[in-house]
Parts: sequence; C-alpha cells; structure tokens
Amino acid sequence: SLLFDPKLLMRTVVVIPARMGSGRLPGKVMRPVLGKPLLGHLLDRVKLCSGVDEVIVASSDRVENDVIESYCDFRGIVTFRGSEEDVLSRLVGALQSVQADTGVLVFGDGPLVDPRIIDQILTTHRETMQYDFIGNDLTTSWPPGMEVEVFQTKILEDSNARCKDSRIREHGTLYIRTHPELYVLHNVDAPKD
Repeated sequence: SLLFDPKLLMRTVVVIPARMGSGRLPGKVMRPVLGKPLLGHLLDRVKLCSGVDEVIVASSDRVENDVIESYCDFRGIVTFRGSEEDVLSRLVGALQSVQADTGVLVFGDGPLVDPRIIDQILTTHRETMQYDFIGNDLTTSWPPGMEVEVFQTKILEDSNARCKDSRIREHGTLYIRTHPELYVLHNVDAPKD
C-alpha cells in the first residue's frame, strides 16, 4: 500500500527579488555579461535545481522595473510586481500568486549562486521538516553571493502579519531570522574545504 507523504504534494517555488534601483550599482541585474543580463545567468543556474516546481521574479512596481518584467516574459518566467520598499510583502505576494507551499529565496544580485547549494538546503528542509527556516546566511561561512533561504510560505505570511517595522520589512526574511523565540531556525554551514 502507498503511504501518504505530504512532502510529495508541496509546491516549491524559487522566488528571486530583483529591481533596477541600487545604491551601489543601479541596474545591475540587467547589466549584460557574455551576451545576457546578470539576471539571465541567475535564471539559468536556478533552472538546474532539482525539486523546484517554478521560478518567480519578485520585482518592484516602479516603471524602471518594466525591463525586468519584459525580460522575464521573454524567458517564460512569471513576474510579480509589488512594493519597492516593503520586500517582505512583495515576497509574500509573489509566493501566494503561484500557490507556493515552500519558498526558496535566491537573491537577484547573486548571479553566480551554485545550484548544488540550493539543492542541498532544499533537501535538508524536505528531509527534516522540523525547521521553520533553513538558510546558509544566519552565520557567514559561504562566499558572498551563495546565500539561499528555504521556508514554508505560511511562516513568511506569519512574519508578514507580525512585523510592523518598515526598516525590517525592507529586508524580506529579517524578521524571521531575528526572532528565534518564534521560529525554529537552522543554518547550513559551508564544508571545511
């Protein structure tokens, strides 16, 4: 007989926050490198991940980000547009719009993220199912640009309802990461070598 495994029914979506505004390098996600924008390289890497049902780019509703949406349309990637400053609500809206049970946050300014790291953290989440949040950025042991976070959409929705500070909301999952008394957190450290 077949046993019911809820992990088999979990819809897993990679959400990539990306916008043209940046204090240090405006427009960086659409800067061309080797014939395609940096966002294109990131999308290529994410597509190599196993166990991911969909990818969505969560961009700002400002007109300057139309170019991101146009590029995603060209690539067949769904785009969600939301608040520029309230990244937490933008992430929640994006994941809800595609009925995601599990969110995998990969940052738009990390075009060299290793798909094996994404798979590793996602596998840890699926095998344990005991953590509200699993990431490799609670403590720094990986090279910059390799940050990945995995969580249930309902946990992100809970943090969205609880967090009232706009400075925290600007950083997406920061409320979860700074409230270990509310959420069970787990960090995946880089291997010693």
